[in-house]
Amino acid sequence: MTKYAAKIDISNIVKDIIILSDDVSDVETFCNNTFGGTWKETFKDGTRKQFAPIGGIYNSSKDKFICEQPFSSWTLDSNDDWQPPVVMPDVSDENYKDRRWNEEIQKWTALKVSEDVIYSWDASTSTWSQL
Repeated sequence: MTKYAAKIDISNIVKDIIILSDDVSDVETFCNNTFGGTWKETFKDGTRKQFAPIGGIYNSSKDKFICEQPFSSWTLDSNDDWQPPVVMPDVSDENYKDRRWNEEIQKWTALKVSEDVIYSWDASTSTWSQL
């Protein structure tokens, strides 16, 4: 099985990921001694929450990797997942594509395909309205 190691800086931010041969028995000790710095083994199977993301953070007290905060308004939930201040609309309307968070207006936006116009999600009425 291929092994992976994440290099973390003094602030526990993930700076690099390397692939190691499966014959390395102690990934962290091997990397610390061979390359210097601080290394943590990362896994693709959900161990340590998720595979270490470049720019993400290693939380040593919880022994897991957490993604970088996508926007300043988003907060970590109890599962250490980033949540927006307004829940992403769970609307299956195929007319609205390319949904994304707009930090400036604190709303979800989407492109209405038939009009080539951008709409924003109004959480209070659960509808899309033209920007």
